[in-house]
Amino acid sequence: QTVQVAFRFASFGTGTTAGWYVDDISLVAAPVLTVPPTQTIYTGQTTDFTISAAPFPTNDTLIFGLVSGPTNMDVSDLTNNGVLTWTPTLAQTPSTNIITVKATDTNLQLSATASFIIQVLPPLVFLTVPPTQTNYAGQKLDVIISATNYASPGDLLIFATNPPTPANVLIDPYTGELTWKPTAAQKGPNTITVTVTDGYSQL
Repeated sequence: QTVQVAFRFASFGTGTTAGWYVDDISLVAAPVLTVPPTQTIYTGQTTDFTISAAPFPTNDTLIFGLVSGPTNMDVSDLTNNGVLTWTPTLAQTPSTNIITVKATDTNLQLSATASFIIQVLPPLVFLTVPPTQTNYAGQKLDVIISATNYASPGDLLIFATNPPTPANVLIDPYTGELTWKPTAAQKGPNTITVTVTDGYSQL
């Protein structure tokens, strides 16, 4: 739009000095901040959310920050690139999360804040593992890991263990049968972490 600016100078009639000068006038404004629309994601799904902003003057530099949101959000790529990353946990399911971000002009220190909503739904692929097991050295443990694919029930599910995995632990990638014959050196509590993946859509 067209903006008219006037500068008015007044003095007593006895003044004889040069008065003041006006120079280097700038029109500035807070950044215009753009956030994603409402998002729906699933437990365990890692998603990037891109925040953008337009500064005025346009050649100024912006930095981004998280004002409020889940404590386990990854903000390592937010400050300079405006990218938030989040993998919600089962404890955060289901939930509706208000994310508030801020963009600040590093030259003028003008800032803007905006919010968007992330809805978290139960996982599309749900994994069920056995309860804590008690076993003895030299005795074979044989348990079944099961999973349900809510997104696409007919798809193939592939099971795997996540490192670090105790030595000698075996899992059938297609049936989820897990076997282990621990040695005496493995006495004590052992944690086995299992992942199931949809073989088609990689959920």
